[in-house]
Amino acid sequence: MRNGWGSLVVALVAVIPMCSHAQGNMFEPERVGRWYLSGAAGTFKEETNPQLGLDGRFGLAIGAGYRLSPHISLEVDGLFASQRVDTPSTIPGLAPGTADIYTRGIGGLVKFILPLDRVELYVGGGLGIYNTTFWTDVGFQTMAGADFFVSRHISVGVEYRRLKFDAILGSFVAGLDLGGEFLLATVRGHL
Repeated sequence: MRNGWGSLVVALVAVIPMCSHAQGNMFEPERVGRWYLSGAAGTFKEETNPQLGLDGRFGLAIGAGYRLSPHISLEVDGLFASQRVDTPSTIPGLAPGTADIYTRGIGGLVKFILPLDRVELYVGGGLGIYNTTFWTDVGFQTMAGADFFVSRHISVGVEYRRLKFDAILGSFVAGLDLGGEFLLATVRGHL
């Protein structure tokens, strides 16, 4: 009986690496030179602005990317955020009280990827054109995240983004930061 358990252990030790290698190949198709589409939704935490009382609500992102190498991809995305603002009486055109500010824009990103079997970790950054009710200007964002492949062509993940976007409303409110932090749940379809 003792010899039977030893044989079973040896057989398992021999089979497990073969199964994990086969599973790894299943979830690691050749992605270089391929496109992917993505969608994300989550929370948005606005910048702290002494001029206005901001209350972030939610953020959305949609995008498309192209994998240049196993470790680099380029991405174009649309970003949307909603904020509620306590408006002071010094800003013309806004009634004192509360108002909604919507930030939206389109940007280009470079992602640096670390593939680990079914998981891919990444960091990146880029520039874009963003606008709000008040202002349109260049902004930049950084990101970090992880994707988990549930099949060869579908991944789900979590992503942190930081958007830096300043607005100047003349002498009324100077240097208003309308950026903030996003925590998003993502879904990507790899073509």
